[in-house]
Amino acid sequence: MRRRPPQCYYVFTNEVRNLKENAVFALAETVRQSLSIDTQLPRNIKVIFHSEPITILYMRVRGGYDWKNKKIVLSGSDWCRKSFIHEIMHALSYFYRDERLAEKAQTDWRFVVEGLN
Repeated sequence: MRRRPPQCYYVFTNEVRNLKENAVFALAETVRQSLSIDTQLPRNIKVIFHSEPITILYMRVRGGYDWKNKKIVLSGSDWCRKSFIHEIMHALSYFYRDERLAEKAQTDWRFVVEGLN
């Protein structure tokens, strides 16, 4: 039996849906300060909310970062604070600033990059 998320889940996800990119920049700044990292988000970053769940290779995913189009994609009602922060970490990552590194991050180095984020 699946339990309903706590009320704070709904408050957070609704705020992100309303604030969109402003939520990304605010949370990214908190991450940068907390981890003492000197990196910036892409200026033209976008947040996309899919109404339906996202399935990749028969696995349901909570979200993703489209590094080519600079978009954080969040899936239906599956995403939460952790998945949102995880995708922001991808957007902040140096691996996605250089096209050669980004290709490797999606293939050969995938598990390393996922582990770092």
